[in-house]
Amino acid sequence: MIMLNKKVKMAVLLAVGTIALSACNSVNSHPNRNGESDRLDWPNVSKTTFNKQRGTFPNVNNLNQIRSGMTKDELYDLIGRPHFNEGFRVREWDYLFHFNTPGVGTEGVTTCQYKVLFDSQRYARSFHWRAVDPVNAVCPPVVEKPAPAPAVIQAEPQVIIREVAPTRARIRQ
Repeated sequence: MIMLNKKVKMAVLLAVGTIALSACNSVNSHPNRNGESDRLDWPNVSKTTFNKQRGTFPNVNNLNQIRSGMTKDELYDLIGRPHFNEGFRVREWDYLFHFNTPGVGTEGVTTCQYKVLFDSQRYARSFHWRAVDPVNAVCPPVVEKPAPAPAVIQAEPQVIIREVAPTRARIRQ
Protein backbone atom coordinates (compact mmCIF):
# COMPACT_ATOMS: atom_id res chain seq x y z
CA MET A 1 0.00 0.00 0.00
CA ILE A 2 2.81 2.39 0.88
CA MET A 3 4.49 1.55 -2.42
CA LEU A 4 1.28 2.35 -4.30
CA ASN A 5 1.00 5.73 -2.57
CA LYS A 6 4.56 6.61 -3.63
CA LYS A 7 3.77 5.67 -7.24
CA VAL A 8 0.57 7.70 -7.21
CA LYS A 9 2.37 10.67 -5.69
CA MET A 10 5.11 10.40 -8.35
CA ALA A 11 2.53 10.23 -11.13
CA VAL A 12 0.71 13.29 -9.78
CA LEU A 13 3.99 15.22 -9.47
CA LEU A 14 4.95 14.34 -13.04
CA ALA A 15 1.54 15.41 -14.33
CA VAL A 16 1.70 18.72 -12.46
CA GLY A 17 5.26 19.29 -13.70
CA THR A 18 4.23 18.63 -17.29
CA ILE A 19 1.32 21.05 -17.04
CA ALA A 20 3.54 23.70 -15.45
CA LEU A 21 6.19 23.33 -18.16
CA SER A 22 3.65 23.51 -20.95
CA ALA A 23 2.42 26.78 -19.45
CA CYS A 24 5.91 28.24 -19.97
CA ASN A 25 5.11 28.75 -23.62
CA SER A 26 3.32 32.06 -23.27
CA VAL A 27 2.78 32.53 -27.00
CA ASN A 28 1.20 30.04 -29.33
CA SER A 29 0.22 30.81 -32.89
CA HIS A 30 -1.06 27.22 -33.31
CA PRO A 31 0.78 26.35 -36.51
CA ASN A 32 -0.84 23.61 -38.59
CA ARG A 33 0.98 20.49 -39.83
CA ASN A 34 2.53 22.56 -42.65
CA GLY A 35 3.94 25.22 -40.32
CA GLU A 36 1.39 27.90 -41.20
CA SER A 37 -1.09 29.81 -39.05
CA ASP A 38 -4.04 32.10 -39.66
CA ARG A 39 -3.56 33.83 -36.31
CA LEU A 40 -0.14 34.95 -35.13
CA ASP A 41 0.38 35.63 -31.44
CA TRP A 42 3.28 37.96 -30.73
CA PRO A 43 5.04 38.00 -27.35
CA ASN A 44 5.27 41.22 -25.37
CA VAL A 45 8.62 42.80 -26.31
CA SER A 46 9.37 43.55 -22.66
CA LYS A 47 9.34 39.81 -21.93
CA THR A 48 12.49 38.86 -23.81
CA THR A 49 14.64 36.48 -21.84
CA PHE A 50 17.74 36.56 -24.01
CA ASN A 51 20.44 39.23 -23.81
CA LYS A 52 19.02 41.01 -20.77
CA GLN A 53 15.67 41.91 -22.35
CA ARG A 54 17.25 43.88 -25.17
CA GLY A 55 17.10 41.72 -28.28
CA THR A 56 20.00 41.71 -30.73
CA PHE A 57 21.33 43.29 -33.90
CA PRO A 58 21.29 40.37 -36.36
CA ASN A 59 23.75 39.78 -39.15
CA VAL A 60 21.67 40.77 -42.20
CA ASN A 61 23.61 38.39 -44.46
CA ASN A 62 22.63 35.53 -42.14
CA LEU A 63 18.97 36.61 -42.23
CA ASN A 64 19.11 36.51 -46.02
CA GLN A 65 20.23 32.85 -45.90
CA ILE A 66 17.15 31.62 -44.02
CA ARG A 67 15.02 29.29 -46.15
CA SER A 68 12.03 27.01 -45.71
CA GLY A 69 13.04 23.51 -44.66
CA MET A 70 15.84 24.54 -42.31
CA THR A 71 16.28 22.73 -39.02
CA LYS A 72 16.33 24.44 -35.64
CA ASP A 73 20.09 23.84 -35.46
CA GLU A 74 20.63 25.60 -38.79
CA LEU A 75 18.54 28.57 -37.66
CA TYR A 76 20.39 28.65 -34.36
CA ASP A 77 23.70 28.86 -36.23
CA LEU A 78 22.46 31.77 -38.37
CA ILE A 79 20.47 33.94 -35.95
CA GLY A 80 20.98 32.46 -32.50
CA ARG A 81 18.55 31.16 -29.97
CA PRO A 82 15.02 32.53 -29.65
CA HIS A 83 14.70 35.62 -27.48
CA PHE A 84 11.60 34.51 -25.56
CA ASN A 85 10.81 31.52 -23.32
CA GLU A 86 9.48 29.07 -25.83
CA GLY A 87 8.84 25.97 -23.69
CA PHE A 88 9.36 22.34 -24.76
CA ARG A 89 8.85 20.93 -28.25
CA VAL A 90 7.48 24.20 -29.52
CA ARG A 91 6.70 24.85 -33.13
CA GLU A 92 7.48 28.56 -33.16
CA TRP A 93 10.46 30.71 -32.27
CA ASP A 94 10.30 34.45 -31.61
CA TYR A 95 13.04 37.05 -31.86
CA LEU A 96 13.46 40.76 -31.15
CA PHE A 97 15.83 42.32 -33.69
CA HIS A 98 17.23 45.83 -34.02
CA PHE A 99 18.56 47.42 -37.19
CA ASN A 100 20.65 50.55 -37.64
CA THR A 101 18.45 52.87 -39.71
CA PRO A 102 19.79 56.44 -39.54
CA GLY A 103 16.91 58.92 -39.36
CA VAL A 104 14.30 56.21 -38.65
CA GLY A 105 13.17 54.77 -35.32
CA THR A 106 14.39 55.66 -31.86
CA GLU A 107 17.90 57.07 -32.08
CA GLY A 108 18.29 55.70 -35.61
CA VAL A 109 17.35 52.13 -34.67
CA THR A 110 14.35 50.22 -36.05
CA THR A 111 13.05 47.37 -33.86
CA CYS A 112 11.21 44.38 -35.32
CA GLN A 113 9.88 41.07 -34.09
CA TYR A 114 10.59 37.95 -36.12
CA LYS A 115 8.65 34.70 -35.87
CA VAL A 116 9.55 31.30 -37.32
CA LEU A 117 6.86 28.61 -37.51
CA PHE A 118 7.80 24.95 -37.82
CA ASP A 119 5.89 22.10 -39.43
CA SER A 120 4.97 18.89 -37.61
CA GLN A 121 8.41 17.44 -38.43
CA ARG A 122 10.12 20.50 -36.84
CA TYR A 123 11.34 22.09 -40.10
CA ALA A 124 11.05 25.86 -40.49
CA ARG A 125 8.22 26.61 -42.92
CA SER A 126 6.92 30.15 -42.50
CA PHE A 127 8.55 33.39 -41.43
CA HIS A 128 6.83 36.55 -40.22
CA TRP A 129 7.86 40.11 -39.36
CA ARG A 130 6.16 42.69 -37.14
CA ALA A 131 7.26 46.31 -36.74
CA VAL A 132 7.72 47.49 -33.16
CA ASP A 133 9.51 50.85 -33.39
CA PRO A 134 8.38 52.68 -35.38
CA VAL A 135 5.09 50.80 -35.68
CA ASN A 136 4.80 51.56 -39.40
CA ALA A 137 8.35 50.50 -40.24
CA VAL A 138 9.24 48.05 -42.96
CA CYS A 139 10.67 44.90 -41.42
CA PRO A 140 13.34 43.99 -42.04
CA PRO A 141 14.31 47.49 -43.07
CA VAL A 142 15.82 48.02 -46.46
CA VAL A 143 19.26 49.33 -45.73
CA GLU A 144 20.79 50.85 -48.79
CA LYS A 145 24.33 49.85 -49.45
CA PRO A 146 26.71 52.75 -49.81
CA ALA A 147 27.64 53.55 -53.37
CA PRO A 148 30.93 52.01 -54.34
CA ALA A 149 33.84 54.40 -54.31
CA PRO A 150 34.79 55.61 -57.75
CA ALA A 151 37.51 53.57 -59.34
CA VAL A 152 40.91 55.13 -59.14
CA ILE A 153 42.69 55.00 -62.44
CA GLN A 154 46.35 54.56 -61.95
CA ALA A 155 48.74 55.66 -64.61
CA GLU A 156 51.11 53.06 -65.89
CA PRO A 157 54.51 53.43 -64.35
CA GLN A 158 57.01 55.00 -66.65
CA VAL A 159 59.78 52.72 -67.69
CA ILE A 160 62.97 54.45 -68.72
CA ILE A 161 65.31 52.45 -70.83
CA ARG A 162 68.80 53.75 -71.42
CA GLU A 163 71.34 52.30 -73.62
CA VAL A 164 74.64 51.80 -72.00
CA ALA A 165 77.68 51.81 -74.17
CA PRO A 166 79.76 48.71 -73.79
CA THR A 167 82.96 49.21 -71.92
CA ARG A 168 86.27 47.59 -72.54
CA ALA A 169 87.01 47.13 -68.95
CA ARG A 170 89.19 44.22 -68.13
CA ILE A 171 88.12 41.79 -65.58
CA ARG A 172 90.75 40.96 -63.05
CA GLN A 173 91.56 37.38 -62.52
